[in-house]
Amino acid sequence: MNRRANFGAVSLDDGNIVYRDEELQWCLPISSICLVGEYTNQSGPVADDYFIVLLSRTRESWYEISHDAAGLDALMNVLRDTLGGALDTKLANSTDFRSRVMWPAALVDKPLFDFVPSNSIWGRIGLRIDQRLNADVVAWVGGNGI
Repeated sequence: MNRRANFGAVSLDDGNIVYRDEELQWCLPISSICLVGEYTNQSGPVADDYFIVLLSRTRESWYEISHDAAGLDALMNVLRDTLGGALDTKLANSTDFRSRVMWPAALVDKPLFDFVPSNSIWGRIGLRIDQRLNADVVAWVGGNGI
């Protein structure tokens, strides 16, 4: 079995990014993207631990694509052409909670997320970490009327 199939597939359809895996499906217009980033966690090698993140102008949340998703390379090439940025990935070898913005240029290499212990019982004993948009990202999004 192809390992990449386990991490979903991403494709383009009439200006929209379409992502599907065994549990999730979403569609995002490329024109609504205001930020691209990447993050890693400590779930590997047992589970997926490396993701590309797309922040939308039309939602208060973000979309995640497994770095191992089929079709990701083609999507990244389209995003480079469309957004005009290098979109270099730099966290491939990380085995910890790390994140960074890849685009726009004003935020490149700044942290995308803050990783904080969850307020749940699991977080209090160190078994659950929540990710929240970094304050610089929130300020940039708010300051640009996005």
